Amino acid sequence: MNKNWWNKNHGFFGQFYEQGDDSLEGSYYDKKLNRNQRTKEEIGGVINLCKLKKENKILDCPCGWGRHAISLSKKGFNVTGIDLNDYELRIAKNNSKKNNVNAKFVKKDMRKINYLNEFDCIINMWYSFGFFENDEDNIKSLKNFYNALKKRRKVFNAYS
Repeated sequence: MNKNWWNKNHGFFGQFYEQGDDSLEGSYYDKKLNRNQRTKEEIGGVINLCKLKKENKILDCPCGWGRHAISLSKKGFNVTGIDLNDYELRIAKNNSKKNNVNAKFVKKDMRKINYLNEFDCIINMWYSFGFFENDEDNIKSLKNFYNALKKRRKVFNAYS
């Protein structure tokens, strides 16, 4: 891959993403929520949608500067955040310390994660997927996410 889209100096990602993510509009066009209010609402949605319990282990990939990982960790979840951007990981680690939470932050490429049956939930928030130059890299990332999820004994569907 020739384009380093994860580089701190590459447009939308890195320090420019943090500035854009602080906008009042965010992704809620009909509401005027600040970043903290949006994060609280987004995390509440993740918890409800995934039916998370305190003992659950969560992977936030890519985690950026840790906004969601730290908020989930504050609620008592065991969270690992993965990102490739050094600038954002440094912010995530510093904010984790400031908030006195134990979210773990790791530098890795989502195409190369190799967890197996480790997480109850994986979150990939907002514009964090689909930037690879070819579908093979996107598929590889999805397979890595799938392999990282704990296997369930029963599959629930509308007909069971």
